[in-house]
Amino acid sequence: MTPGFTCTEGPLTFSSFSYAGSGTNAASVSATQITVTPSGESLLLEGPWNAGVGQSQSSVITYTVSGSGVVISGVNVSMLGFNAMEGGQISVTASALGNGTLLALLNYAQSAGLSISSTAGFDPVTGAQISTTISVTGNNGQADLSYVENQWIPTSATPEAASALLFGLGLAGLALLWRRAGTRHV
Repeated sequence: MTPGFTCTEGPLTFSSFSYAGSGTNAASVSATQITVTPSGESLLLEGPWNAGVGQSQSSVITYTVSGSGVVISGVNVSMLGFNAMEGGQISVTASALGNGTLLALLNYAQSAGLSISSTAGFDPVTGAQISTTISVTGNNGQADLSYVENQWIPTSATPEAASALLFGLGLAGLALLWRRAGTRHV
C-alpha cells in the first residue's frame, strides 16, 4: 500500500487508501507488508497478521470505492487463510459510509469456528468509503490471518431494457387515455 495508490477493476475504482497499525508485545504490521489485489468486484487485502501468547496486532485499512456506470448496493467482507488455537482470537469490523451516511456495519470474529464473513446490503450509492479493522490476539495460544476480502455488489445504473419498455408502454397508455378523455368533451 503506497500513498496515492489507485486501481480500477471492471466498473469499480479503488482509491484514497490509508493505513494504521499497532501491536502489543509484537511488532505492528506495516503498510509496506500489506498487498492490495483487485479482482472483479473484490479487493483482496493480504498481510501477515500473527499473534502468539500474550501478543496482539491490529490494523485499520480505509479506502474509497466508486462505480462507473454502476451503483453500489452492498458489500461482503470475508477472511481467508486463518487459524486460531488455544484461545487465540481473530476479529474483523468493517463500516461503509456513503454520502456522509453510515451504510453498513459488519462485525464478525473467528474463534473456535464462529463466523468467517458478513454481508450487508444498502440503498444504492455511486461511491462508498470502507474502513476495515483487523485484530488478532494470541491470548494463551495463537492467532493467524492472511487475507481479508471486500467484495462489492455493483448494480447497473441505467434502467434495464425491459423496465424501460414497461415505462414507455405505461406512458403511451396514459397518453391514449388523455386523448380519449379530451375527445369526449368536444
